[in-house]
Amino acid sequence: MLVRIANGGICGSDLHCYNHGGFGPVRVREPMILDHEISGHVAALGAGVVGVQLGAMVAVSPSSPCGPCGFCRSGQPIHCSDMCFLGSAMRTPLVQGGFADYIVCDAAKAVAMAAGVDAAIGLLLLLSARLARAKWWSPTSSTSRSPSPLRSAPTIRSTSGGRAGCAGRL
Repeated sequence: MLVRIANGGICGSDLHCYNHGGFGPVRVREPMILDHEISGHVAALGAGVVGVQLGAMVAVSPSSPCGPCGFCRSGQPIHCSDMCFLGSAMRTPLVQGGFADYIVCDAAKAVAMAAGVDAAIGLLLLLSARLARAKWWSPTSSTSRSPSPLRSAPTIRSTSGGRAGCAGRL
Protein backbone atom coordinates (compact mmCIF):
# COMPACT_ATOMS: atom_id res chain seq x y z
CA MET A 1 0.00 0.00 0.00
CA LEU A 2 1.23 3.51 -0.77
CA VAL A 3 0.50 6.10 1.93
CA ARG A 4 0.73 9.85 1.34
CA ILE A 5 2.18 11.12 4.62
CA ALA A 6 0.01 13.65 6.46
CA ASN A 7 1.68 13.68 9.87
CA GLY A 8 4.70 12.33 11.67
CA GLY A 9 5.83 12.37 15.26
CA ILE A 10 9.26 13.24 16.57
CA CYS A 11 10.41 10.54 18.95
CA GLY A 12 13.30 10.67 21.38
CA SER A 13 15.26 8.28 19.16
CA ASP A 14 14.78 10.68 16.20
CA LEU A 15 16.21 13.52 18.28
CA HIS A 16 19.17 11.43 19.43
CA CYS A 17 19.94 10.34 15.85
CA TYR A 18 19.67 13.91 14.55
CA ASN A 19 21.55 15.64 17.36
CA HIS A 20 24.08 12.97 18.36
CA GLY A 21 24.33 10.54 15.44
CA GLY A 22 22.53 7.77 17.31
CA PHE A 23 21.55 6.53 20.74
CA GLY A 24 23.43 4.14 23.00
CA PRO A 25 25.41 1.74 20.81
CA VAL A 26 23.19 2.46 17.78
CA ARG A 27 24.96 4.74 15.27
CA VAL A 28 23.65 6.25 12.03
CA ARG A 29 26.15 4.98 9.46
CA GLU A 30 24.54 6.31 6.28
CA PRO A 31 21.95 8.94 5.31
CA MET A 32 18.49 7.99 6.49
CA ILE A 33 14.93 9.27 6.72
CA LEU A 34 13.80 9.44 10.35
CA ASP A 35 10.31 8.98 11.85
CA HIS A 36 8.45 5.87 12.82
CA GLU A 37 5.25 7.58 13.97
CA ILE A 38 3.24 8.05 10.79
CA SER A 39 -0.28 8.83 9.64
CA GLY A 40 -1.51 9.63 6.17
CA HIS A 41 -3.95 8.87 3.38
CA VAL A 42 -4.01 5.73 1.23
CA ALA A 43 -2.75 6.79 -2.21
CA ALA A 44 -2.56 3.39 -3.92
CA LEU A 45 -3.35 -0.24 -3.15
CA GLY A 46 -1.47 -3.34 -4.20
CA ALA A 47 -3.12 -6.35 -5.78
CA GLY A 48 -5.33 -8.25 -3.35
CA VAL A 49 -5.46 -5.55 -0.67
CA VAL A 50 -8.95 -5.43 0.85
CA GLY A 51 -10.55 -3.70 3.82
CA VAL A 52 -9.27 -0.19 3.15
CA GLN A 53 -10.31 2.41 0.59
CA LEU A 54 -8.26 4.84 -1.48
CA GLY A 55 -8.09 8.15 0.37
CA ALA A 56 -8.75 6.60 3.79
CA MET A 57 -6.78 8.08 6.66
CA VAL A 58 -4.54 5.48 8.29
CA ALA A 59 -1.92 5.30 11.01
CA VAL A 60 1.04 3.07 10.16
CA SER A 61 2.41 0.64 12.72
CA PRO A 62 6.18 1.19 12.81
CA SER A 63 7.24 -2.28 13.95
CA SER A 64 7.94 -5.48 12.06
CA PRO A 65 8.45 -8.52 14.30
CA CYS A 66 10.99 -11.03 12.95
CA GLY A 67 8.73 -14.09 13.07
CA PRO A 68 11.16 -16.87 14.04
CA CYS A 69 12.27 -15.75 17.53
CA GLY A 70 10.78 -17.41 20.61
CA PHE A 71 8.49 -14.49 21.40
CA CYS A 72 7.07 -14.35 17.86
CA ARG A 73 6.55 -18.13 17.74
CA SER A 74 4.73 -18.03 21.10
CA GLY A 75 2.28 -15.37 19.90
CA GLN A 76 3.99 -12.43 21.63
CA PRO A 77 5.41 -10.47 18.66
CA ILE A 78 5.31 -7.20 20.63
CA HIS A 79 8.25 -8.63 22.64
CA CYS A 80 10.19 -9.76 19.54
CA SER A 81 13.91 -10.05 20.24
CA ASP A 82 14.82 -8.98 16.69
CA MET A 83 12.24 -6.26 15.98
CA CYS A 84 12.67 -3.97 12.98
CA PHE A 85 11.30 -0.39 13.03
CA LEU A 86 10.61 2.20 10.36
CA GLY A 87 13.08 5.09 10.51
CA SER A 88 15.54 3.20 12.66
CA ALA A 89 19.34 3.04 12.53
CA MET A 90 19.32 -0.29 14.39
CA ARG A 91 19.68 -2.31 11.17
CA THR A 92 21.84 -2.27 8.07
CA PRO A 93 20.58 -1.59 5.53
CA LEU A 94 18.60 1.14 7.23
CA VAL A 95 14.82 1.02 7.22
CA GLN A 96 13.71 4.44 5.99
CA GLY A 97 11.06 6.35 7.93
CA GLY A 98 8.10 8.63 7.40
CA PHE A 99 9.58 12.13 7.12
CA ALA A 100 8.90 11.84 3.39
CA ASP A 101 6.03 12.54 1.02
CA TYR A 102 5.06 8.87 0.67
CA ILE A 103 5.83 5.51 2.25
CA VAL A 104 5.12 1.99 1.06
CA CYS A 105 3.90 -0.33 3.80
CA ASP A 106 2.28 -3.71 4.21
CA ALA A 107 -1.49 -3.19 4.33
CA ALA A 108 -1.60 -5.18 7.59
CA LYS A 109 0.43 -2.39 9.22
CA ALA A 110 -2.08 0.33 8.30
CA VAL A 111 -4.86 0.97 10.79
CA ALA A 112 -7.81 2.81 9.22
CA MET A 113 -9.13 5.72 11.27
CA ALA A 114 -12.77 6.74 11.55
CA ALA A 115 -13.96 9.45 9.18
CA GLY A 116 -13.24 12.91 10.52
CA VAL A 117 -10.37 11.89 12.82
CA ASP A 118 -7.52 14.39 12.47
CA ALA A 119 -4.30 12.81 11.15
CA ALA A 120 -2.31 14.02 14.18
CA ILE A 121 -4.83 12.49 16.58
CA GLY A 122 -4.93 9.27 14.56
CA LEU A 123 -1.17 9.01 14.88
CA LEU A 124 -1.35 9.34 18.67
CA LEU A 125 -4.25 6.92 18.97
CA LEU A 126 -2.29 4.22 17.19
CA LEU A 127 0.73 4.73 19.40
CA SER A 128 -1.24 4.90 22.62
CA ALA A 129 -3.95 2.33 22.14
CA ARG A 130 -3.63 0.14 19.08
CA LEU A 131 -0.12 -1.14 19.71
CA ALA A 132 -1.05 -1.86 23.33
CA ARG A 133 -3.99 -3.90 21.98
CA ALA A 134 -6.34 -1.77 24.06
CA LYS A 135 -10.06 -1.91 23.46
CA TRP A 136 -11.86 1.41 23.35
CA TRP A 137 -13.22 2.42 26.74
CA SER A 138 -11.45 -0.37 28.62
CA PRO A 139 -8.98 0.20 31.47
CA THR A 140 -5.53 0.78 29.97
CA SER A 141 -1.98 1.00 31.20
CA SER A 142 1.30 1.90 29.52
CA THR A 143 4.76 1.39 30.96
CA SER A 144 8.27 1.93 29.66
CA ARG A 145 11.80 2.69 30.74
CA SER A 146 11.48 5.89 28.69
CA PRO A 147 9.17 8.89 29.24
CA SER A 148 7.03 7.92 26.19
CA PRO A 149 4.00 6.67 28.19
CA LEU A 150 3.94 9.91 30.15
CA ARG A 151 3.78 11.94 26.93
CA SER A 152 0.89 9.83 25.64
CA ALA A 153 -1.06 9.85 28.93
CA PRO A 154 -3.75 12.32 27.76
CA THR A 155 -4.54 10.20 24.71
CA ILE A 156 -4.50 6.96 26.67
CA ARG A 157 -6.86 8.52 29.20
CA SER A 158 -9.25 9.70 26.49
CA THR A 159 -9.47 6.22 24.93
CA SER A 160 -9.79 4.30 28.19
CA GLY A 161 -12.89 5.94 29.60
CA GLY A 162 -10.70 7.79 32.11
CA ARG A 163 -9.33 4.59 33.66
CA ALA A 164 -5.66 4.62 32.75
CA GLY A 165 -2.28 4.27 34.36
CA CYS A 166 1.04 5.34 32.88
CA ALA A 167 4.56 4.92 34.20
CA GLY A 168 7.82 5.97 32.60
CA ARG A 169 11.29 7.21 33.41
CA LEU A 170 11.81 10.99 33.39
